[in-house]
Order: sequence, then structure tokens, then C-alpha cells
Amino acid sequence: MKDYYGDKMVNITQEILKKISRNDLIERLENGQSRSKAASPLSSSHQGPDTGNKKPAQRIKEKQKPSLEDKYKDTTEGFEDSGKLNPLNSIFTKVNIIEGDSKGVNDEHEVWQIETASRKQRKQDTHIKCNDIFKLLPGQTITIRTVLTKGIAGIGKTISVKKFVLDWATGEANQDVDLMFVLTFRQLNLIKDQQYSLLGLLQKFHPETEGIENIKLDDCKLVFIFDGLDESRLP
Repeated sequence: MKDYYGDKMVNITQEILKKISRNDLIERLENGQSRSKAASPLSSSHQGPDTGNKKPAQRIKEKQKPSLEDKYKDTTEGFEDSGKLNPLNSIFTKVNIIEGDSKGVNDEHEVWQIETASRKQRKQDTHIKCNDIFKLLPGQTITIRTVLTKGIAGIGKTISVKKFVLDWATGEANQDVDLMFVLTFRQLNLIKDQQYSLLGLLQKFHPETEGIENIKLDDCKLVFIFDGLDESRLP
């Protein structure tokens, strides 16, 4: 009814303006009516969902996931500088992750420990899937917040990291995580004389997280991945 009477009033006004030869006002009236219809809810009913009400963390997540998927969907097989890319999912071989000690990284090269380790009969090893490294094991009650993976060079630690990130980015696993940040020590080593805040550092390596300073990080579940600890040259 409202639209009906509104249109009738416009028509009456146009007739009056014609009689007094005010064509300029008729044209302004018609232009104003067109803009009003274009902005009305009825004319925009077929538009996509409103994204203005999304939380900043959700908006950044929707940018970060495609960015990480594009970055990690392909990887080199063999030497990293070989230049030959293959789909990660097609070449990924599950790494045998075993719960172990928490003594940190050994100073001596791990190759020297292969023979000693191979002699031990480990009958009660707890095997863990790559995507389950933060999940509680049977009998555990304390939330796992930090995980360190160790192993000889070339065993697949970095590939496992890439697979972990890719599965999150494509929605395959760990969807309770809000944001994921990957920082490699190879990249961090290049930062020498520059000073960064944590947020500045994240935005440098993850430019898609622009606006992260508006997020209440305490309310988010974040994962920080530092890859290549043995390559660290930081003091």
C-alpha cells in the first residue's frame, strides 16, 4: 500500500509541474525516484550476503585460507631448489610421528644417533597422526600448547608442516583454529637491523592479515609454526 500511494503522489506532482512548465523539476523528481528504487531493499534482494557484520577474525580467516592453500598446494620433490612442483597431496607420505622426550634440539648432528636409536626396542611407542599433534593422548589431561618435532634431515618434517597447514586451509582438519601463522627461520634470519613488533612481523610475512590489530587475539585460537629451528641464526 505504501508503494502504491507513493507512486500516486509522484504522478500527481508530475502533472502539476507539467501544467506550470517546470520540466526541470520533473527531471529532478524522476532522477531522485530512480536512485531511491535502486537503493531500496526490494531492488537489492538478489545481492549476496552482507559481510559487514562479520567479525574481523572471520574476515581475515577468509583471506588467509586461500592464500595459504595457494602457497602450499604444490611443493618441490627432492631438493627445494629443483624447481619441479608437484601437488603436495599426491606425493605426501605419512610421517611416523612418535611421542618422545622434551629435551629440546640436540647439539650434535642427529645422524650420529641413528645407530643407537635403531638398537632400542620400543614396544610402547605412541603413534600420532600429523593433524592430531595438538590433541590429547589417552591418559593426558593438560592441554597441549607447544609441540616440537625432531628427526634426521630429510625425514619429512617440513613437508609435514606444509601438509598440516594445507589441510587447515582446505577445511580438512583443525577447523577449530581461527588463524595460522607460518614463520621459517630461513626468512627470520634475513631480519638483522630491523625491529618489528609481533603484529608487524606477522603482517610482513602474512600480508593477507591486514587489520589483525583490530582483533582481540585473546578470544582466538591461533597456531604459530616456526619451521627449520636448526637453521636459526638468531641470538
